Amino acid sequence: MKAAVTAEQVITGNDLVSGSVVFQTDRGWSTDIAEAEVLTSPRAVETALARAAAATAGNRVVDAYAVDVTHTATGLLPTRLRERIRATGPTTGNSLPSHRIA
Repeated sequence: MKAAVTAEQVITGNDLVSGSVVFQTDRGWSTDIAEAEVLTSPRAVETALARAAAATAGNRVVDAYAVDVTHTATGLLPTRLRERIRATGPTTGNSLPSHRIA
């Protein structure tokens, strides 16, 4: 039995070549969650996961799965902390471009 969609969802995974976190769009994959295709029904999630499985089989992405998101004033935001971190990047200050040592 498939789980029901409890909120709007997007599909995320990792780019096989770069390892970057990516989000499924209606045209492919993007590193920007703002470009993610927002899914609003169990059928839409099932269809998107099938597309993600094809991308996995084609060695484009790995570990694709659905993530609950909500709309905020600043854009899409995953509801779980782990997914927020994946969507926004590392939490350590030294990994930010402004903190890199030349």
